Amino acid sequence: MDNQQKYKVISLLQNDATPKDIADDLNVSYGTVLKLRREYDDAKRNGTVNQLVDMDDVILSEVASKLSELPGGEEVLGEFTEKLKGLEHLSEEFQTTAHQINTRARSLLLSIEHVSELEIITDILCKLQTSFINKNMTQVSVQNNYTDNNTPKYNQYLGDVPSD
Repeated sequence: MDNQQKYKVISLLQNDATPKDIADDLNVSYGTVLKLRREYDDAKRNGTVNQLVDMDDVILSEVASKLSELPGGEEVLGEFTEKLKGLEHLSEEFQTTAHQINTRARSLLLSIEHVSELEIITDILCKLQTSFINKNMTQVSVQNNYTDNNTPKYNQYLGDVPSD
């Protein structure tokens, strides 16, 4: 069973379809659907659902089917796949380098003599975490505080004049 079929079976299981109906609709064996349901339930309990189906493959096959309908889509798909492979390789290289930097920073912790050295090592580790795990984003909340007659709804809070 390929990833595309697994994805379809799991999505139908999530929508509470019966395994018999899934097997009939997707033309797969009933035993395969039951086995995949057990694997899916185990993955939900273990928190490893993302390892059950290779979503990259599912997405790429969906993109490939959509691009094949367009003129010149095969060329675009080839270029897209090549660039994705390059990014994946670069990501692996970055992760290896980050692991080496982390190991080196941890070994430096054993030989620090001043607090300033500890600050530098901590800054290195924080920057590694930020670049690989956290995302630096600014979230802006915009409210529509104006009425139709161009008078602010919160006019009493917008000035420096003390209130009674």
